[in-house]
Amino acid sequence: MLRIETANSIWHFDEERLQFRRAPRDAEEVFASADDWQPYYGLEIDGDTGAFTVMLDPDGTRRYRSWRVETEAAVAGERTEEVPLLPTSEGNAG
Repeated sequence: MLRIETANSIWHFDEERLQFRRAPRDAEEVFASADDWQPYYGLEIDGDTGAFTVMLDPDGTRRYRSWRVETEAAVAGERTEEVPLLPTSEGNAG
């Protein structure tokens, strides 16, 4: 089990089952039932910045991006948001 703390949340990653859950930092530290876990398809952690990205679909087009608590972005209170990556149109020069 991998645990990552951010400014607003505590993330738990079950690396064997490829499931994660995110709980508010001020919530009681209890493990939820099986239906509270969400699947993930990849986790990238930048060792230099503490930033991490969670892939929410097999194509990697839906992602969460956040920062460990000790980074400047987390201290500034930036919120974790889903980042959709839209396919680019070929032949579009813009």
